[in-house]
Amino acid sequence: MSDIGGIFTPLDLLLMALGAGAPGLVFGAIAGAMLKRGRPIVGAALGGVAGFALCLGAVVLWVLAVK
Repeated sequence: MSDIGGIFTPLDLLLMALGAGAPGLVFGAIAGAMLKRGRPIVGAALGGVAGFALCLGAVVLWVLAVK
């Protein structure tokens, strides 16, 4: 049984998730803006969301399965 709820508040967990997914947000936004030349703002937004989700998923997978 995990005691993580007693150590960290929900705000702490949210900030850790934002910090873990931030590199994916940046690289995804850059890649999305470069790939969608006609509408770079839309491409950056979609790429940022996708990059954040992939990066956060990779961190969660690494913590749960590898570590």
